[in-house]
Amino acid sequence: MIKTYAMLMEELRGYSAPANKLGRMVKEGLCTHIVRGLYETDKTTPGYLLAGSIYGPSYLSFEFALAQYGLIPEAVYTFTSATFEKKKSKKYSTPFGTFFYRDVPSGV
Repeated sequence: MIKTYAMLMEELRGYSAPANKLGRMVKEGLCTHIVRGLYETDKTTPGYLLAGSIYGPSYLSFEFALAQYGLIPEAVYTFTSATFEKKKSKKYSTPFGTFFYRDVPSGV
């Protein structure tokens, strides 16, 4: 399950040092740090389920979508998403895969 830092701090509020407890949980493998402020509690979560939470608003598109629907024969190893009017591209390398976000300009 995807959880934010605030959600985890609320769950761990009973500890005297909840941030330290979160650090220990990450070291023990009970949760995985994805990007700043975002954690995943299940190591087996497919990367495509995380794409919209890492950087948004966005949607999976481009090479990933073509490969997912069998429209190209190549294997795709990155989760490529489209964003709207962000005016920049972003790349995140996480334990769940590489996520690439490309800006789609408006049609004006």
